[in-house]
Amino acid sequence: MSGLIKFLFLLVLIGFIGVVIFIQAALLGDPKSNFNQTTRFTLAKYSIFRTIFRLHNAGDARGQYFLRSGPIAISWLKPYSQNVDRPMLETFAAEITKQTGRKVNISFGGNLKEGNYEIADLKSEKLEALIQKPEGSSLVVFFVQDYTPREADELSTTYGESGILISLDSHQKHMQSYGGTIESYLLSSLLHEFGHQLGLEHNENSNCIMNARAGTGYSYLSSFGKSAPETFCPFEEKQIREIKLKLEN
Repeated sequence: MSGLIKFLFLLVLIGFIGVVIFIQAALLGDPKSNFNQTTRFTLAKYSIFRTIFRLHNAGDARGQYFLRSGPIAISWLKPYSQNVDRPMLETFAAEITKQTGRKVNISFGGNLKEGNYEIADLKSEKLEALIQKPEGSSLVVFFVQDYTPREADELSTTYGESGILISLDSHQKHMQSYGGTIESYLLSSLLHEFGHQLGLEHNENSNCIMNARAGTGYSYLSSFGKSAPETFCPFEEKQIREIKLKLEN
């Protein structure tokens, strides 16, 4: 009997390893695949699967943002020489509350070095430790002078499932040709990247935060004239409600 038990245990173990390998391979496949658009985010709802399968890309924590309770802590980091408009940050926090239904606490996490910032430095300088656990209960925004690697016309990017990088130099450079305030464009970039954290993809609606040209400099700014959207458009709000409903079911 003990031999049979060992055999069955071995079969179960082999089967488990096979499933893990299959899932891991699927996760590394086409981001647009049905598996990555559905099963991935079902798995990501559970911390144990997020750990096993290393689900730490933009959008993977959507379940944590929507399904957890309690406040979301936003930690802002910037170069000492830069001032970031507090009302703009509060407007961003209010939009997060509107979309997730959760209170947002704002804190300043410290100063970053001046000049160019290697994205890899986020790990080497252990700034990732500022991203609190559990996932979906914190968001870290890095207002850096500039960062690399960065596409020539890129203004901002996501970092993992709960980080946002903003290139201040890039925003200031593009603002030289436009009226309005830089805070408006910073807010639009922040919302665009947070939209990715909630699971939104790009769209082609020129009046929406998640417009495919958002965050890419001239083409983005020119498409809005002298302003940029400062709230998610009705189309995107509908998408957010649908994402939340799927997670709750």
